[in-house]
Amino acid sequence: MVALIPQRLVDFITSPPFAAAILATAVGGATWWVHHSTLRIKRGEWLLTLYRQFYEESRHKKMRYTLDYRREPAYGRLIASLDSQSTDPIEERLVDYLNFFEFVATLWRTDRLHINEVLALFEYYLRNIDSNPRIRAYVETQGFGLLSDLLSVVRKLPVEKRAPFLAASQLLRRLSEPEPMVRLNRRRNGRPT
Repeated sequence: MVALIPQRLVDFITSPPFAAAILATAVGGATWWVHHSTLRIKRGEWLLTLYRQFYEESRHKKMRYTLDYRREPAYGRLIASLDSQSTDPIEERLVDYLNFFEFVATLWRTDRLHINEVLALFEYYLRNIDSNPRIRAYVETQGFGLLSDLLSVVRKLPVEKRAPFLAASQLLRRLSEPEPMVRLNRRRNGRPT
């Protein structure tokens, strides 16, 4: 027995406005998917560029070393330069270093990068800046407002209480993949992956 479809419903489904609405929905969905994919690719490109600028180029290596190990005479010269009104080339290197993180903070604040991505690449160095009272004071008083905001967020995320983040290499690899399919959490050794 064939069920009869009311003629009004058949007329509505076959009407041009209904077909246009279906077509518009399909086009809108496709547009959203393309936009989402493009943003994902852009984020991957930004992360790769930031990674290369910070870790592979020599521009920030000396300042990373100075802040990491706090060895004399460079560290003492840096702190003395911050305390005095004179300009020292080491302070200029610090400003370049902080400007890099200000740019990262700008990308984070404008939702171009997620906090997890920022932390995966730079958490140690952000915490290093934040752990030094003189450097932190310099950030807060010398116009690095977005970096100061980012440091406040990082400070509020205790290491032991936040979810584990992907390593930088894993993050870059995932972002460079084509649009990911929905992945289910698998368990390996009793822990989700």
